[in-house]
Amino acid sequence: MQQTETYKLNLIETSDPFSPQALNENTQKLEEVVEDMDRRIQVFEAQKIVVGSYTTSVGNNFFYDLGFHPKLVLISAAGSLTADQIMSSDSEHGEHNNLKLTETGFLVRAVFCSGQYSFLAIG
Repeated sequence: MQQTETYKLNLIETSDPFSPQALNENTQKLEEVVEDMDRRIQVFEAQKIVVGSYTTSVGNNFFYDLGFHPKLVLISAAGSLTADQIMSSDSEHGEHNNLKLTETGFLVRAVFCSGQYSFLAIG
């Protein structure tokens, strides 16, 4: 009897005597692989990532409702050749001079420049 390379599943050959043992071993191995994949999918699905853009003007606060509490938000001026970026994360207690993380999104304070901005939010 041979086995597959990756999961070492039994490959039953026509010359092998019939026994349910090889089939049961395959089923048990597949069960383990599926359980591991389910755990990985649950971890992946628990992550929230939103990419978007917004336009604002000087003197106006801007709130973006993500629908979840972000752990990190990175904002960059769209189309800017300069490094106009701000970032805030939970490790910074969710607050930067111009950016505050909230329970459902983020708030950009009025002191930030006007224009169009792109953002990446991870929850």
